[in-house]
Amino acid sequence: MKTKTLAQFGLVGSISPSDYHFRWELTCCLLAVFWGGICRADVTFFDGTFNNSDWSETPYVNGNGGSSSAAQTTSGGNPGSFYQVTTSVNGGPGCGAGVYLRNGFTYSPSAQGAIYNLDYSVDLIAISFDGEAEPVISQNGNLYFGPELYTTAGTWQTLTKTNLMATSFVKLITGTPNGELGADGTSHPDFSTNGSPMTFGFIVPDSTVTTPYTTVGGVDNYTLTVHVDGLLKIGLANGITTLSWLATTNNYTLESTPTLAPLTWSAVTSTPFLSGEFYFVTNSWGDQMRFFRLQAN
Repeated sequence: MKTKTLAQFGLVGSISPSDYHFRWELTCCLLAVFWGGICRADVTFFDGTFNNSDWSETPYVNGNGGSSSAAQTTSGGNPGSFYQVTTSVNGGPGCGAGVYLRNGFTYSPSAQGAIYNLDYSVDLIAISFDGEAEPVISQNGNLYFGPELYTTAGTWQTLTKTNLMATSFVKLITGTPNGELGADGTSHPDFSTNGSPMTFGFIVPDSTVTTPYTTVGGVDNYTLTVHVDGLLKIGLANGITTLSWLATTNNYTLESTPTLAPLTWSAVTSTPFLSGEFYFVTNSWGDQMRFFRLQAN
C-alpha cells in the first residue's frame, strides 16, 4: 500500500543548530521522495479587478433588516478598478448586510490538505461613513465570518488579519434578539482533512439600535492565503524530544525508526496530548539518530 506522509525527518543528537537544520532538510527531502510522500503548498487567492461576473451576493437581514449592493467601479481603486459596496440598515434594532463570495476561490481540505491558518488582507476606503469587509467562509451551506476590518478614512487603507484559525470564524445566524449581526460562537468551519470544500469572500454589515443609515465603501486587492498544514515539527532540549502537529490533521499515527537501512517503521507508544491547536508527544530516545513521520491510518 502506498504510504501517505505529511512530513518526516531525522533527529540527530549532539550537533550544532546549523547542522541540525541541514540534516532536517536533507532527510525530509530524501524520505519524501523515497516514500512517495505528498507535498503541501500554500494557496493564495487574489482579486484586484472585481469583475461583476466573478462575485455573487447573498443578502443578510436581521431584526428590522436592510440591504446591500455592490458593483465594479473602473477607476479610483488602488490602483485601477475596485468594488463599491453600498449597505443600508432600516432602523433599530436591525442589521442589513451583503455576503460576497468569489467564484473560484474554493479550497478543499479533504483533497488539498488540512488548513493550518489563514492570512487575510484587503484595501478599504470610506466613500460615505466607512468602508468595511470582514473575511467570510462558505462551507456546507453555512456562512462563517471572521474579525472586523473597517476604516473611516477617505483614502485607501490596507488592513490585515493574520493567523486566523477555525475558531476565528463563527457561524452567521438570524433571529438574535438585539437585531444585530447574529453569530453562533460555538460553530466554526472545519479546517481538518474531514472538511468539505469551502469558498472565500467577505461580508459588509450595517447594524443599528435606533437610527437608520447608509454606508458606501470601496474594496480592493482582496487577498486570502491558505497556509496548508503538512509539517511535523520537532524540538530538542535537555535530552527531551518534543514533536507536534496540528490537531486538524486527523487519522494519522506518529511512527519512528532508528535507521534507514534496514528501514522498519514502528508506532511511537507515547500518547499524544492536545494543547490548544496542536498535538504534542514528548520522549527521550537514546539513539544518536532517529527518524519520524506521520503515517495515514
